[in-house]
Amino acid sequence: MLIVRGVNALVLLFVLALVPSAQAAPWRMLDASPAHGVAAGSVRAFAPALARASGAEPAITEARDGASAAAAVAAAQAELGVFSLRVLAGDEPALGIAEVAYLATSFIDARKLWQVLQPRVEQALSARGMVLLYGVPSPPAAPLSSLPLTSMGALRGVTQWLAEPAHGPLSRLLGTQPVDAASGRVALGRGIAQLMFAPADAAARDSAWEYASHYLHAPAWFPFHVVVANRSMLVALDGARRDALLDAAHEAAASAWAQAERSTQEAVQMLRDYGIKTARVPVNMLIQLEAVGRDLLFQWSEGAGEAGAEIVEAYYLIR
Repeated sequence: MLIVRGVNALVLLFVLALVPSAQAAPWRMLDASPAHGVAAGSVRAFAPALARASGAEPAITEARDGASAAAAVAAAQAELGVFSLRVLAGDEPALGIAEVAYLATSFIDARKLWQVLQPRVEQALSARGMVLLYGVPSPPAAPLSSLPLTSMGALRGVTQWLAEPAHGPLSRLLGTQPVDAASGRVALGRGIAQLMFAPADAAARDSAWEYASHYLHAPAWFPFHVVVANRSMLVALDGARRDALLDAAHEAAASAWAQAERSTQEAVQMLRDYGIKTARVPVNMLIQLEAVGRDLLFQWSEGAGEAGAEIVEAYYLIR
């Protein structure tokens, strides 16, 4: 399900004959996930089980300066790595589907999307000498604003701060007016913008009640991070240790998904406690937002090739 047990058994037996036994020296882990994110928390919780299973303590090196791509490359040389799925999407465009807005609009949808993506992620990592241990969802980005937004009509003409240029197509389809600012806090705080998309946990950490007044429960996209192992180090473990490590990863995956959902709920409650008006997205508005998502998916699919089309078909078959 959420765990990739990795390499074919016959391949494992062959490689085991060629690779020396794993040493008790610390295993290097390169963590390029956000410092306060679910992925980083999951890795910290996973570390003791990893040490027990592998016989080697993980030595975690944080790469918080936007060096996810570099960390991904380095992870192929290290024992363990944590980085954004979008890094792989640079070479495998079909994996970029996870950040198409209003494709997955709930954690249930996100689980189904990951179910479809997981085999593709495994293949992409295998080509780089890595094995997927588990995938970690991030709390979803949703509308945070200085005015109520409970209908599509209310979005028309609203000024929107874009966290990155890639969100421009979403702005155009929503009918908002993109504006430039150093950050969402600056944009909304100075009245330059009226809307931004932000995860509830990030908004809570940023004390969003100081510059915003409304939060709409309309999850737009669920970014993923992947926790990976260097294949040669994994297969060098004896069978019992390898199974224990993979079992620990399975448990870490379940915990990470639960924590992502729980942290979102807790953050929304915190926003509410500090005076931000939180509202459930009306059903008719959600239907219209999902129509926007289908338009964005069509635009995205033009560059995703046959693999992208297969992912889309598989996702809608189980959604």
